[in-house]
Amino acid sequence: MELLRAWYRADLVQPVLIALLGWQLVTGLRLLWAKVAHRGDVYSSIQTATAVYLLVYIPSHLIAVFILGRWFLGVDTTFAWASGAPSGLLLDAWNVRLIPHYSLAVLFVIGHLAVGLRAVLLGHGVAVPVADRAAWIICSTGLALAIIIAIAQLSVGG
Repeated sequence: MELLRAWYRADLVQPVLIALLGWQLVTGLRLLWAKVAHRGDVYSSIQTATAVYLLVYIPSHLIAVFILGRWFLGVDTTFAWASGAPSGLLLDAWNVRLIPHYSLAVLFVIGHLAVGLRAVLLGHGVAVPVADRAAWIICSTGLALAIIIAIAQLSVGG
């Protein structure tokens, strides 16, 4: 986070990133609306479920960072802030809600991308077992990363 912070918080970059997230939400909602009416397989269900979570998570995260953290509280929205420092996530009844909030976000972003990649691979003629295996390997990596981040967050302030 510290390494990339100078770049993603730059006056020219940050508004572009926020606009891209907004565009992702609008286009994702349109895709979701078209997809919900159709039956699908397990991969389609994963894509839809992760999309719904991200449609709620992304705006709530942006509101927490920009409005609550930076504007209302006037704090630097670092990893420590997201981890509930100084009390931590486990010792504060309000902060404990952030454990699944952040963990699921990491898992679902990576899972959403993995299932999307599977569809792209299939569209380019990759064999179904290979595309399936790639999706599950990436999803497993997302789960491992979500667990590592949760452990790191639980270690901050606690």
